[in-house]
Amino acid sequence: MAKGVLVDPFPKYWTKWTKITEDMNEEEIERINFDNSIIIDKRPYFFKYLYKDYNKQNNNYNNNFENYCITNLGKHLNEILMNPFGEKETSIRDKYLRFSPLLDSFCTMNRICHYMEENIKELKYDMGEKEKESTAMILKSHQIKLDKEKLKKLYTLYKKYKSDKRNFANIRNTEGEEIYKTLDQYSKAIRTEAFLISNNIQELANLAVIICYEYHPADSKSFAWGVFGEGIVRNVEENRQEQCYIPNLNRNGEIEYLGYSYSSKEIYPLGEEY
Repeated sequence: MAKGVLVDPFPKYWTKWTKITEDMNEEEIERINFDNSIIIDKRPYFFKYLYKDYNKQNNNYNNNFENYCITNLGKHLNEILMNPFGEKETSIRDKYLRFSPLLDSFCTMNRICHYMEENIKELKYDMGEKEKESTAMILKSHQIKLDKEKLKKLYTLYKKYKSDKRNFANIRNTEGEEIYKTLDQYSKAIRTEAFLISNNIQELANLAVIICYEYHPADSKSFAWGVFGEGIVRNVEENRQEQCYIPNLNRNGEIEYLGYSYSSKEIYPLGEEY
């Protein structure tokens, strides 16, 4: 029953492959070959919002391609899908579309689905998202140019760090002895490996911030702060604001808020006037 109306069940040959047997005549074989050629092997894109298994499968598929694109090409998946550059990126886009678990065709329901996604995305894009972007900007040095090859190498080290951190107690030498007593010791060892990628702690901090804050915003930031905290602090010092102002209660002030007047007052972050 759908919306109070009785409907016949879907024919099995719509969703299941039919085997051809020796006792079938040519007409039956031709019909079955045709049915098998148009069998439903994918559900439409909007089904991800109807069935959680489809949504999970689609998310896992996208995450795998996203990680591959970042690791091997230094680009997000959407960048490659929207504007592939060169034969390799075109091949990745074609492979993604061919094996995608959901069919993102131009049908009416899919179009409605994308329309709703875009509009809801705009509603959700509040100051919280802008604050995350602003935070990442403060933590990076803007004097250092991005090196995609170094980013790729550090991303490989990041994956190793995450894996080892989950199995920290099992990090042992060939004799079965624990190599690191504390996570801080392990972080120092990772930092030593990272210095083979770049000897500039601020550059490494930049790359770690990109990985932890831009590529994986929901993950722990321990790789960035626990391994490259010194470089991040230097970046923050480099980006500090020399002049800061706060609203100060003043009945003759030029700023009005909730029935009170304020004026701008300069404060000194270093604790002294200069």
